[in-house]
Amino acid sequence: MIAGGVWLFYDQVNGLKVVAVVLSISCTLIGFQTLLYYLTMARHMVSGKVLLYRGMIFLDVGLFTTAMINNARIYIVLYLAVLHGFYGIVDILRSRESKGVGNPGWKWALFSGLTNLLLAVAVIVGGLYNGSIRVVAYIYASGLIYAGCIRIAGVFRKTDIVYIQ
Repeated sequence: MIAGGVWLFYDQVNGLKVVAVVLSISCTLIGFQTLLYYLTMARHMVSGKVLLYRGMIFLDVGLFTTAMINNARIYIVLYLAVLHGFYGIVDILRSRESKGVGNPGWKWALFSGLTNLLLAVAVIVGGLYNGSIRVVAYIYASGLIYAGCIRIAGVFRKTDIVYIQ
């Protein structure tokens, strides 16, 4: 993720098409994965149909983005804003829940949520108001680098579960 973000910083000319391709492939693969999970296991679970609907929506968004890659400026900006906003709200709600049960890791979730909300606002301001695709590519690249760093930091975080040593 970090390497992809750094590469996207240096290639602003094709930045929007790269973002569109990455989003379309990601959403399509997540859709297929969720539908496969539904077909193999989730249909026997309580609320398994939610995964069916989620898989269908991700697959539809991925295929729609694939079809609109050549003239997808507004759609990519909206997708990025909605995704960052959604994950920001989910992280903030997760941090509130973690704080309520006394988990000391709630600060990381709150920081991640606020950062995602800030990225969503930056995508809207940079992409819709300024009309700058370069700004959107920079925001997406910084989001990739941020997510990669957070994942690396999460690996070294102590957990309460003792694994086989």
